[in-house]
Amino acid sequence: MNTGREKRRLVVCWTLLAVPLFLLCGSAYAVDLGGTGSWAPSVDASNLTGGAGTNLAPSYESAADQITLDITNASPSLGWRVDVQRVDTLWPSGLVLSVRRTGDGAGLGSIAGGASYQTVSPSSSAFFSGLLDCPSVPVQIKLSGVSVAILPGAYATTLTFTVVETQ
Repeated sequence: MNTGREKRRLVVCWTLLAVPLFLLCGSAYAVDLGGTGSWAPSVDASNLTGGAGTNLAPSYESAADQITLDITNASPSLGWRVDVQRVDTLWPSGLVLSVRRTGDGAGLGSIAGGASYQTVSPSSSAFFSGLLDCPSVPVQIKLSGVSVAILPGAYATTLTFTVVETQ
């Protein structure tokens, strides 16, 4: 005859066996995002469009591979999306920062979107998406809205890229 004590032992044993089996069924993938690069354009009197009394050139572009993003450890059964936003340190209204992807990177993965300039705001927004690992994805930066109406100074913002797994 079973006692209440024996029934508790069966439940405890089942729980201990179920946990390791559940852990073996879980995914070993967690997509990673790494990156390198920075850009500090210098805008001064040499950028005036026609000498003293004229305006500055309105936009500036970095090198095509100013930033390199590495998407690795991607699950073969899930896609991913890279989001971008800017975190301002000192950023005047009127200056616009944009990014675009200028290549597909290396590896066997595939990428969609992000080939045209996209304005970066303080809110996170989708930049491009893909499947599998895509290391060495080149990104170009564009600064626009530059004008003599913006007070001279050292302005700074940080581009933040985030990778999110998708279905």
